[in-house]
Amino acid sequence: MRSLQVKKQLLAFFMPGFLIGILYANCFLKQTIVDTNLFDIEILKKYTEINSFGNIYFLYIVQIRLIPFALLMALAFTKIKKLLMPIVVSGSAFSIGILLTVAVIKTGMKGVLLCIVSVIPQTICYVPAYLVLLIYCMQYPSGQWSRQKTVFVFGMLMIGMMIEAYLTPVIIRSILRQY
Repeated sequence: MRSLQVKKQLLAFFMPGFLIGILYANCFLKQTIVDTNLFDIEILKKYTEINSFGNIYFLYIVQIRLIPFALLMALAFTKIKKLLMPIVVSGSAFSIGILLTVAVIKTGMKGVLLCIVSVIPQTICYVPAYLVLLIYCMQYPSGQWSRQKTVFVFGMLMIGMMIEAYLTPVIIRSILRQY
């Protein structure tokens, strides 16, 4: 029963954030989207020519994924923990709404396919890690944090970062070769 309530709460914060992101992009960013070279086919094709990103890309991924998560983790043990889930879920949904809108405006449904394919592999690891932390925040004070949760969360993050750095570029290159 508690699981269903958590899912409803997550959806209740995700959907409005997602829809606001779409509306924001369409109403306020349309000209900016058209003027930028995001999802530009020529730039995307140059991406297929890059053979390997190597360990430098992995270190970049670690930096952009681990620092925000560590901050979120630190905030999860403060008095504002109950506010984290709505803020993180709504903010993430807002960003996804903007990204998908940009993809559709610039390249149509191919852009949406590219977005989906480029995030699914690592998202399979990132989402459970974030959910464990956010559910802990939502269930406080009845929820307890444990060493097993810490190992699970950081293990999933590490696997997700390795997938994002080494597997996802290969998948994206294979998709972009079809353009």
